[in-house]
Amino acid sequence: MLKLEDYYFEFTDNYEFENGHSVANDTIIYSFESSDSIVAIRTFYEESDGIRYWNSKVMQETKGRKKHVFNPRIRWILQSCDIAGLSDGVFLDYHSKYDGFLKELFKQSDFSEKLVYNPTKELMKVSPEYGFNVIWDLGDNKYDVITAFEIFDRVYSPRSVLKQIHTSLKDNGLLLITTSSASGFDLRVLQEKSRSIIPPIHLNLFTVEGICNMLESCGFELIEVSSPGSLDVHLVQKALENDPEIEMPDFFRDIMFNRNDFIKRAFQEFLQRSILSSHLRVVAQKKPITDDEE
Repeated sequence: MLKLEDYYFEFTDNYEFENGHSVANDTIIYSFESSDSIVAIRTFYEESDGIRYWNSKVMQETKGRKKHVFNPRIRWILQSCDIAGLSDGVFLDYHSKYDGFLKELFKQSDFSEKLVYNPTKELMKVSPEYGFNVIWDLGDNKYDVITAFEIFDRVYSPRSVLKQIHTSLKDNGLLLITTSSASGFDLRVLQEKSRSIIPPIHLNLFTVEGICNMLESCGFELIEVSSPGSLDVHLVQKALENDPEIEMPDFFRDIMFNRNDFIKRAFQEFLQRSILSSHLRVVAQKKPITDDEE
């Protein structure tokens, strides 16, 4: 049974090592005291009733989630692939867990082959209905496009996962990532008071600089880094309403309670444009190995 005392979190000021792997500068991290905890996390994702419910068809196919999450995500994928000339390439969703996403992608995309790697138990049953082949071994240089949604904030060794994906992509193939960002406004100002930091669902919360450095060090070229999140201001305001004693600079408190909706929307748009929303998305391309590197 995974207990709260099995992990802790902190804001790190410099590069350092935790349990044998490096941590990106100023990244919130969770550190585990034993390999038993790692096994417990895997069991949690496989057996937890809460995770199973969140990933269920009922939750993922709500109209709001389709409109505000899946459709914008699919437009982003298809536009990125169109620009890269990969609209009819081989597509793989890494550790698939979203039923509604696969169903909508099947309707809207023209990929020559669609696959899911190591999906949830529930998704494994329905993936073939949506035209997706289920695989358990990635192989090398097979895929034109790989998506990894909410993956890197919940794996024990994100660098190892990234290297695995890099090996599996074809040269010039695309990796599209979504993850929570420790550079995001609500996480920065609320820190441990944030209700969006939920261990063990979040084990790594990268800053923008942290995840970009990791991608580049693993052989990727950054194509897009953006933060289209729309809830940062709302989350901070709700947190202050629930706990007025939260320490907060007067400037931010003034925006939350004394300014109109126009000002709040403008501030949220500023966060988006400045890549300071806590919802981060990245498009990275596998760089071909040159003769000098071989």
